Amino acid sequence: MEIVLRLGEPATSDDYRALRAELLERDVVDVSLTQRPPDPGTLGPVVDALQVVFGSGAVLSPVAAAVVTWIRHRSTDIDVELTAADGRSVTVSAKRVRGLRSEDLLAEISRMRAGLEAPPTDEQPGDQPSGRD
Repeated sequence: MEIVLRLGEPATSDDYRALRAELLERDVVDVSLTQRPPDPGTLGPVVDALQVVFGSGAVLSPVAAAVVTWIRHRSTDIDVELTAADGRSVTVSAKRVRGLRSEDLLAEISRMRAGLEAPPTDEQPGDQPSGRD
């Protein structure tokens, strides 16, 4: 399975690197930065996504937990969209998870897993629950 993580505005390359570090701390080993060419007048490539590849659905829980933990420790609001290779996606918002209690955080992680592991349906990817308030 492959999941691409994209951060909403005002994300920076440093934000992607920090989220990657959080994933690596949870032993999610196949995490790579996706880069695009630099914007005109700037130096160096721009990180625009993280790609996570794994063979077993069991690894999805640490990915979801790392995303939630990373979001909760940010001082600014941000959204993280997780997209599976088949187009299913789940969006997690800092506004939604920052104040959650432990049991509610576990429910949010389960919601993320369910949104990405559920068998594909005839619905379009945009029809999936977004997790936004």
